[in-house]
Amino acid sequence: MAAARGAGVDTTYVPLNGVHSWPYWRRHLRDAIAWGLFQPVPEAPPSWTYGTVAQRGEAWGLRYSFAAAPSEVVTFTRSGARLRGAGSGTVTVRSAAACGYTVRLPFERSLPARTCGRLGVAVRPRRLRLGRTTKLTVRVTRKVGAERLPVSRARVSIGRRAVHTNRRGRATLRYRPRGRPGVRRLRVRAAGLRPIIRRLRAVRLRAGR
Repeated sequence: MAAARGAGVDTTYVPLNGVHSWPYWRRHLRDAIAWGLFQPVPEAPPSWTYGTVAQRGEAWGLRYSFAAAPSEVVTFTRSGARLRGAGSGTVTVRSAAACGYTVRLPFERSLPARTCGRLGVAVRPRRLRLGRTTKLTVRVTRKVGAERLPVSRARVSIGRRAVHTNRRGRATLRYRPRGRPGVRRLRVRAAGLRPIIRRLRAVRLRAGR
C-alpha cells in the first residue's frame, strides 16, 4: 500500500480479519460490488492511460506487439486522436481493422486509421447447378501495404443464406439456386470497408446428370 500510494495510485484499502473461506469471500465480494466492481465503463473513451510489461496485448481496441519483451513499464496514453508511448523498445500498433504502424518509443502520433487496405474475396466454385446444393468456400482478405491479411467476422451472404468468416478469414455455406439460369450475387461486408460482390453463374443441369 505504501508503494502504491507513493506512486500516486488512487487506492482504497480496507483490512479485515478472517481466513480464506467462503464466509469472508462472500463479504469481500459484496463490498466490491457495492464499490462498483461491475458498473458499466465507457466502451470507447476518448482519453485513457494504459501501462504494460506484456510483449503483446490490447488496449481499448488498439492491439500492440513489441519486437522484444519490455524491460520496463511502457505507458500508452490516448488524448483524442493522438497516441503517445513512453518507455523503450520497438512496438507495432494496429487498430481493429489491422491498420497501424511500427515505431520506436518514445513516440507521439495520430491514432491508427480505422479503415485501410482493400477487401479481397475468393470463392469456389463460381459455377452453380440449378436445383443442386453446392458447398461454397469463401476466403476474405484485405490488402495492407504488401501484406494480405485475413478478415474475421466478415458477413458473407447469398440468397437467404448468411455466415461469418472465422479468424482465418474463411467461411463455408451451402446454397441451392432455384428459378432461372443466370447470375447469383454473393455479398461480403466487413466493418469499416466498402461491401464487395462476387457474381456466380447458375446453369441448368444437363439431361441424365
